[in-house]
Amino acid sequence: MESNAVMTVRVPFMQGTLEIGEVEGYITHVVYLDKITNRPSIESPTLKRVVHAIDRYASGKKTSFRFRLSLDNYTEFQREVYCELLKVGWGETIMYSELAEKVGTSARAVGQALKRNRHLIMIPCHRVISKHSLGGFSYGIWLKKALLELEHGKGRT
Repeated sequence: MESNAVMTVRVPFMQGTLEIGEVEGYITHVVYLDKITNRPSIESPTLKRVVHAIDRYASGKKTSFRFRLSLDNYTEFQREVYCELLKVGWGETIMYSELAEKVGTSARAVGQALKRNRHLIMIPCHRVISKHSLGGFSYGIWLKKALLELEHGKGRT
């Protein structure tokens, strides 16, 4: 993938904003920002489809994020963890230790890979939990809990 300018859009999501980036049809990132923004007009057909899918997700409807993701800035190990994680479906969870076993590493290494995930929701790191708690989450444990509740039909945004 060539290094062209990233087109971004910021859309309201839960108690903040999701910033979504795209280059030539590839999603470069989906990150959560605490700051609330207004819904913009969107020119990119890819970003329009992504925002539509996120709106569907936020309304509690089962959503499959089938978009081309730019994984250029991830290591081979991170991509391996993320590819395995993509097998965890809507409303399901997996423990760090189970995911680690699937990729042949430690739970700590999996946690470090998830910490670097810049494709929130699309690479569903919120579905990875620890044995005795929800575990960690880069965007705050409240958001992880809210996403899991949303997928279990207990919350709506």
